Order: sequence, then C-alpha cells, then structure tokens
Amino acid sequence: MLLNQIELSSSASSVTFSNIPQGYGDLVLIVSGGTSGASTTSVEIQFNGDTSTSNYPMVCMQGGGDVGTYASFTVSRTFMAVGSTSYTGIVHVMDYSATDKHKTILLRDNSPVQSDVRATAGRWSNTAAVTSIQLYDNSGETLDSGNVFSLYGVYA
Repeated sequence: MLLNQIELSSSASSVTFSNIPQGYGDLVLIVSGGTSGASTTSVEIQFNGDTSTSNYPMVCMQGGGDVGTYASFTVSRTFMAVGSTSYTGIVHVMDYSATDKHKTILLRDNSPVQSDVRATAGRWSNTAAVTSIQLYDNSGETLDSGNVFSLYGVYA
C-alpha cells in the first residue's frame, strides 16, 4: 500500500519520510531522479536520525556491459551511485517495525555513470522500529526537481 509519495517541485538537500505507520511487515522505497552537479555521487539513507556509519554495514555487487564484469565492496550508508543523469533504485527494508532484531536491507539500482546494475545487501544495526527515513546526497549536491520518492508498506 502506498504510504507516502514525495515529488520534488524544486531541488532539495534531503527528503524525509516521518511518522511511518507500524502496521506492515516490510517497507519498499522506490526512488527515481537525479542529482545536480556531480558526475558521480551517492545518495545515502538514514533511519530514525541515526548518523553512525558503523550502524549501516552493507555489501554491494555490481556489473554490466557485455563483458560480465563485477565488483564487490563494503559501504556505509551508501544507497545508490548516481550522477547528474537519471537513476532508479528500489530499497526493501524487512521487518522494519520489529523491536527485537536488526533491520535487513536489500537494494537494487542502476548506475548511470558506469551503465551498471547493482545489488546491495545490508542491515541497520539497531533494534528500534523504523519510524523515519531520510535520503540525502553525501557530497552536498542537491536532489533535483522532479525526483520521485514512493514509500510502500507491504504485508509480509
């Protein structure tokens, strides 16, 4: 069920979903848009205002093109590799309302800079229920006007 959708009418430094209802099993966040200025940058995700990079361990695989290359690396809070061109990403947060475990995160996105696709698995190392999600560009660029952020609650 669509919980909230934000479409930027002007550029913004961040987007926040707050007061997220707790009646679903999982959250799915779909993002499409771009950032201004940088040729490559990252959009980061933050739950409940938690700024500790050590609470967001993630492993990412990426590949593309006709040579079947791939890369695997560890990141902290990196949500999507984006450029000034368009990008799309889907984030799945499992058991977001549980208060007895860390939150598992799965992400699929495209990298317009390298024409790659990526799959990321990670967790939020906190047992609190997710009540807010903030997205922002890690290099201080702005999220462009026209970006669309759609948050869904999923019965799991």
